[in-house]
Amino acid sequence: MLGFFNYTVIATYLSAALAVAGLWLAFEGMPTAAVFCLLFCGLIDMFDGKIARTHKTRSPEAKRYGIQIDSLADFLAFGTLPAVIGFSLWGGSPVYALLAALYVLAALIRLAYFNVTEEVRQDQTAGERTCYTGLPVTTASYTFPLIWCVSLPAVNYFSYIFAALMLLEGALFVSKFKIRKPHGKSFALLCGVGILIFAMLIISTIAGTTI
Repeated sequence: MLGFFNYTVIATYLSAALAVAGLWLAFEGMPTAAVFCLLFCGLIDMFDGKIARTHKTRSPEAKRYGIQIDSLADFLAFGTLPAVIGFSLWGGSPVYALLAALYVLAALIRLAYFNVTEEVRQDQTAGERTCYTGLPVTTASYTFPLIWCVSLPAVNYFSYIFAALMLLEGALFVSKFKIRKPHGKSFALLCGVGILIFAMLIISTIAGTTI
């Protein structure tokens, strides 16, 4: 069977499967459930790289495979799923369809650029990456669920908030600026923020303040 199936890529496969579930939920008219999938994909993604680095004897092919499969899963979860969720707000609007296409394209470009630079970096050094160029697409797993918590109270203009966030993040995906990769306390803080957003999303769903 083609591919690699050791424990280092299981989290990535799980994230991809969860993203597909989110797409199905969005198509079936359950956008809030799809947003939960998006958030879970982000939480899983935070640990897949750390899991992979525990395997010290991976072949060069396995390492390169890990880079590629991680970005492909990220494109599915953070490049495609938010755009599809947006159609629950905008329906068949051609304006939103154009915006969604631009967002997806920006995510695709950013991930392809990351793959190329990461392979070059790993050929030159065995150290861990310390910063990213452009906004990581995984940011979408936090930002969209966060604003979804106020979707119903802002129902009259929430679709515009969602579209504006998509436009902003798409632009930041392909902007050439440096952002430090979280480590140590900053990584723990980011995990805490994710758990907090999850709690807020549950509370808002129970309270009936989400779509």
